[in-house]
Amino acid sequence: MTNEKLDVSRRKLLGSLGLMGGGAAIGGSGTAALFNDQEEMTDNAVTAGALDLKVGWDMTYNGAETRTDSDGLGNNPGPIFQIPPHGDVKPCDYGEATIGLHVYDNPAWIHMGGELTADDDNGLTEPESEVDDTGGDGEGELADAILARAWYDDGDNVYDPGSEQQIVAGSLRDVLEELNEGILLDGDVQSESSEGSSCVKLGKHDDTPKNGETYDFSEGSIDIVGVHTEDGEVVGIDWESTVDLCAVVVAGGGDGGSKTVETCYDCVRSGTAFAPENENNRNRRWYEISNVTFYYCQEKGDAKGECFENSTTQYIGFEWELPCSVGNEVQSDSVEFDLKFHAQQCRHNDEPDNPYS
Repeated sequence: MTNEKLDVSRRKLLGSLGLMGGGAAIGGSGTAALFNDQEEMTDNAVTAGALDLKVGWDMTYNGAETRTDSDGLGNNPGPIFQIPPHGDVKPCDYGEATIGLHVYDNPAWIHMGGELTADDDNGLTEPESEVDDTGGDGEGELADAILARAWYDDGDNVYDPGSEQQIVAGSLRDVLEELNEGILLDGDVQSESSEGSSCVKLGKHDDTPKNGETYDFSEGSIDIVGVHTEDGEVVGIDWESTVDLCAVVVAGGGDGGSKTVETCYDCVRSGTAFAPENENNRNRRWYEISNVTFYYCQEKGDAKGECFENSTTQYIGFEWELPCSVGNEVQSDSVEFDLKFHAQQCRHNDEPDNPYS
């Protein structure tokens, strides 16, 4: 009895050891080495790009260059128009600035903005008090009297309505109010081409206008509804148009009208334009009109234009004029305003935000 029990116990024990051995063998096969390999891509780096808008300018006053940004393109261009120190502004005065925009490193959208910061009447002189009884801060008339325009310039400091695209025009107040809303500039304007221009030549009348005349052009017609005369000669016209006009250029003086004067409009269908001032004749204010050229506002559509390419300089012209017809109501008045430019990246930015809206 005792030996039988012992045999059974040995078999069970051996079986248990066998299972343990099998378990040990299985465990050993789980830690055996497999084929393997490793490759590494080292020295990875991501560098953020850069975007820098720099601005330069030069300014003319009554046709002569008087100030320039001597430091060239920079980030703090400073004030452009400071009059004084060039004396005080009088009727018939005018000025212009050509502003260079240069985007560094990456293409960019550029918005143009502006703001009228002061329009003050600094006291009523005796002549002004006869035509204006308002005075003080914010009561000036100069912002409404000055005519202004911004356009895409080719860098020559002169606006050519037949080949350069106008951005905005009107009284200084109107121009700055529109710029205060922000205008997205087109970085792909070709100044040498009038294609797509918003101020395009409508036609020219090569003679002295007469009251009641109608000039028919391919894009519209002009009616002369009144004339202004001096010593029996026509020196100004009142006109009406079937299309919106942005400018009328009147020539007079010398052979065939060697002098010209441009009157700008904010896309209107009626207006008045005068011949150039006759500065050499104390008895006459204007020359007789020799010919008149009309420019109309061409629709540009809804296209938002193109980005400004990096490493190129493009130009914006900005001009102002205090018309000769302005009187004593602007005596002692002053205006202050800002012009602004904001750049933002072009890539991944099909609908650029307006920073001024």
